[in-house]
Amino acid sequence: MISNLNKRNSMIISFEIELELEDKTKTLPIIWDKPNSPVKKPFYHRTVTQLYDFSDVITGIIIPSTIPAQIEYKLNHMLEHIRLLDNDKLNKLPIGVVDCTDDSALEQLYRHAECVDFFEDRNIEMFKQKLLDNITLERLIDVIGNEKPHSEHHGLANEWGQYRLLSQLNLNNEFDEELYEIKQVLSETRYYKKLLLNEKKQKPGIDSQNKKRFKTILDNLKAKKIKIAVIDDKVHNGWDKAYSSMFTNSVVDCFDQNKKEFDAKKSSKYDLIILDLRLEETPVHDNTEIFGIEEMSGIQLLKKIKSVDPSIPVIMCTASNKSWSYDAAIHSGADGFWTKESPDFGMSLDYQFYNTLDLLNTVKNILEWSEKVRPLYKEMTKIYDHVFTHNPIIASSIDNKRNMVFSQLHSQRSKFIEKKYGSSGLVTAYLAICSLVNEAISYYRKLIEGKFYVIIDDDQYEFCEKISNKNQQSQFIISDSAIDLIKNRSYNPKKENFLFPEKQFMNFLLEKLNLRDLRKKYGFLSKIRNHLDIIHSKPIKEEFDPTTGNHTGADLPKLKFDHLYEMLEIYVKVFKTL
Repeated sequence: MISNLNKRNSMIISFEIELELEDKTKTLPIIWDKPNSPVKKPFYHRTVTQLYDFSDVITGIIIPSTIPAQIEYKLNHMLEHIRLLDNDKLNKLPIGVVDCTDDSALEQLYRHAECVDFFEDRNIEMFKQKLLDNITLERLIDVIGNEKPHSEHHGLANEWGQYRLLSQLNLNNEFDEELYEIKQVLSETRYYKKLLLNEKKQKPGIDSQNKKRFKTILDNLKAKKIKIAVIDDKVHNGWDKAYSSMFTNSVVDCFDQNKKEFDAKKSSKYDLIILDLRLEETPVHDNTEIFGIEEMSGIQLLKKIKSVDPSIPVIMCTASNKSWSYDAAIHSGADGFWTKESPDFGMSLDYQFYNTLDLLNTVKNILEWSEKVRPLYKEMTKIYDHVFTHNPIIASSIDNKRNMVFSQLHSQRSKFIEKKYGSSGLVTAYLAICSLVNEAISYYRKLIEGKFYVIIDDDQYEFCEKISNKNQQSQFIISDSAIDLIKNRSYNPKKENFLFPEKQFMNFLLEKLNLRDLRKKYGFLSKIRNHLDIIHSKPIKEEFDPTTGNHTGADLPKLKFDHLYEMLEIYVKVFKTL
């Protein structure tokens, strides 16, 4: 240890190493956090890692017992950091401690005075390297005791979790530099340094099938080109690097709500949002937390996001493994939930692997759902926005059906229910889309002196007349001009109908909107709708070719997700062709 005094009485502190080079010694600086501040905290790990450059020639180390005016310096911290170096020679070197209670002692040390007192690790016996070789993880944590940097797992997870996540995602060593940077920061805290040292001695027991599954999901996520928002008050502690490593071809915007705040009004431009539960609060680790869970800053932001765009997928991440945290997130609109890894929850490499796999599965499933369902919601929103400017009442009805479709297809629907009882959500959503025919009729139909007309811009086209027969029953008589326009070889519409002829109306409307090429598809999709079990007691065989509209002897196909898109595509064009 060497100290010198300059004219301003500010000390330059260094520690000394003895080298096998003609009895020479060399001094290395103690690295300080905020060196220009009156209160300076030493970086122990960065200080002792300077020894690596001289590992072949060092024979001993001399360090100070105290540093006057620097009460943040702790002898036992420096001793432990030396003993916890990941080098079998350096961590066993003899250490000399000099009593530096005043400046004169420091000056004596500078002259390599004889006040160096060597001792055999009497203050750090439990952390000798030979003990670390065989120590169990549980014993290691017990030994650390009150040296934890945080008394609760939330703080631990926000410093430890991102390292564990990134180390699992670093399959091809492409993030070695980022991982090294995070490990160096962690190693400044002896608690984490010990865990990192112990982690190297573990061997994971993951089977090849799960490894392959892990890699397949990760490769697929990395290949995606989407836009993601990560919102976490600790995002720049390494979470930005960890989450970004999952989406190497995507744009990842990070928000800490302090220097850079997320604007909920711009939620729709993202394809995925990863949101932390606590953005402002200090964790409370007892059961009283349940009473304020709905007021958590992350939950409040989640509600704002979902009020702007319910279709944007949001995964809530937190160190909390409490059931009420999960419930509050899901009930407030979160589409997924992931618990960050904390040393309090599990420390094995197997736990690390499966915890990361859980996140990958969550992201994969939610994106697959979103890629299927969100476009439906967006297209129905386009219809709603367009119609609202002309007829808010009809738009309100479209809005109700949009919400029904989205709720029936939401990612939180049980797979068990679908497997055992059928895809009722898909059927209900399809029926809701098909029922947009009612809004199309209301939007384009006008009753003038007992006759119904199709109104497009300033043009009106007679469609049918409403009359009462001898029994005072209402009938709808389609005009001859409408019949002539919509009939063809495979479709001969009825002229007289007791109910308003919506099928004929849609065919007439498509013709007048110059969308006649959609008529065959509309007829085919309508038949699928009419022959669903929920409409009829049993499926009806139908000989119909959707490409030609002709009967062929083929049965109608089972309802598929694509049919929802195909039917909605028709209504998008119907409502946007004004």
